[in-house]
Amino acid sequence: MIIRAKKILPITAPPIDNGAVVVQGRRIAAIGRESAVIKKYPAETVVDLGDRLVMPGLVNAHTHLELSHLRGKIGERREFFDWIIELVEARRRLGTKGLQQALRASLMEILTSGTTCIGDISATEAALPMLSKSGLRATVFLEALGPDERKAEQVFKGLKARLAKLETLPDRVSVGVSPHSTYSVSPLLIKKIAEYTSENSLSVAVHLSESKHENLYINGKASNIDGYMKHFGWDRIKRKKARSPLGLLSRAGLENFAAAHCVHISGQDIKHMKSKDISAIFCPRSNYFLGVGKAPVEKMTQAGLNIAIGTDSLASNVNLNLWDEMRFAYLVSRLPARNIIEMATINGARALGLEGITGSLTPGKEADIIAIHSDAARSKDPYYTLLMDTRGQDVSTVIVQGRPLHSTDGYIDYGF
Repeated sequence: MIIRAKKILPITAPPIDNGAVVVQGRRIAAIGRESAVIKKYPAETVVDLGDRLVMPGLVNAHTHLELSHLRGKIGERREFFDWIIELVEARRRLGTKGLQQALRASLMEILTSGTTCIGDISATEAALPMLSKSGLRATVFLEALGPDERKAEQVFKGLKARLAKLETLPDRVSVGVSPHSTYSVSPLLIKKIAEYTSENSLSVAVHLSESKHENLYINGKASNIDGYMKHFGWDRIKRKKARSPLGLLSRAGLENFAAAHCVHISGQDIKHMKSKDISAIFCPRSNYFLGVGKAPVEKMTQAGLNIAIGTDSLASNVNLNLWDEMRFAYLVSRLPARNIIEMATINGARALGLEGITGSLTPGKEADIIAIHSDAARSKDPYYTLLMDTRGQDVSTVIVQGRPLHSTDGYIDYGF
């Protein structure tokens, strides 16, 4: 199959006017000018998308799908840890009531707005069956919690048992581990996770320095985490001190992971992240909603860090539409539009350890492709035009592994 369009945006190569992408099976075989591609592959069927723009599917690097039913269920909070406490209480109160309906709505929103890959934090694996059926690509990070070192081995055994149950997932769904944060996971448990994930080549994601109180707590100072720990009966646990949350993770041996939020990281932290190939995941709307501040993405970009982007959950965001997230990111940062688009494509794939598979239109990679009705197809600066003009409903075609999952041109059975 040859997909022909007014403009092809490969991301890791210059835009191609009147371009074409050759898809054979589940992979991209070639990309280039329409005339040259059709001449080289005369036997392939041509799908003409007219004046549309074709690009790789978007990557939402940080989500919590299983919190989708909490949308609108948590009141406004002035303090981050009060919000977390109410989040936990809301989950206990609601259980799984309304979750399946909310999951389907979330997955439909993700898919139809052009996201083809997500990084999802999972505490219960409740979203996995429907996610597996959706056709989307994902790295699912099994979340681990446990600040008490005396229970580290018990929690670790439970984590390994959860991982063992997920050996039959589709190959587009990979599994990783997420030690929740430095205040909710003991250094010993982090160390065990670091060793296990390294030995088994599993991706890792951590919530890092989301609130300034995490830094205060790790520095051994009074913070709002004190009330959080007391609420859950963890206030008698002896805390381990470090120069920063990142310093604690480093001391426990955790390297080469994806760090979500990174709102209160220092210049020293940024240098360390660069040296250890640690990706940052920017979640601007969630951070703004929760009042924790803005990540120093300009400094991270200058330092050469890989920065991805994520929506976080519907408990702290209004939707899971990456176009809205990217626009907000663009407005609150001083970064060029191209940088923001890269966050949601190749950088996101890199943060999830999938840069060799998806994130750009490159021969040899799997065919995760979207087509958009957009003036960007005729623009001299397609990145800026895409960012400013694109709405979720402008996405007309979504393909993952060469398989059409969404099309406004004809009927597709979504199957989940």
